[in-house]
Amino acid sequence: MQPLFIIRYSLNSENAMFTASELLERINSHIAELQFTRTPQGLYAPVTYVLSMGGKRIRPVLMLMAYNLYQEDITRIFNPATGIEVYHNYTLLHDDLMDRADRRRGKETVHKVWDDNAAILSGDAMLVLAYQFMAQCPVEHLKEVMDIL
Repeated sequence: MQPLFIIRYSLNSENAMFTASELLERINSHIAELQFTRTPQGLYAPVTYVLSMGGKRIRPVLMLMAYNLYQEDITRIFNPATGIEVYHNYTLLHDDLMDRADRRRGKETVHKVWDDNAAILSGDAMLVLAYQFMAQCPVEHLKEVMDIL
């Protein structure tokens, strides 16, 4: 018997299911390709830093898995899935500051690398970015998606 995470089954007509590992690889690649070139750089450098730490990415992978049950083209929801991950990391950034944590995923936390103000403001920027990513879902589902957050 195969482990659950590599079983392929599908309700979509093309029968193109991805494994959790494949979805993780794809969403990691998508997030790694994001360019936060906005200014001030001091606000967005911590965002890039936090997102580059990786992690399990369970939330976007589960979203992609659920979508892939019915649709083959998972790239259509990469941005909303990224929004969920950015939102999750925003909460971690603020949590680290509130708990005065020194490390997250083996690296120094944002308030240790920069300072408390950078952590607060970068976290706030991540919240806005999360909503912007989520808003890139198909317009007919926008209200439902935004109500989730």
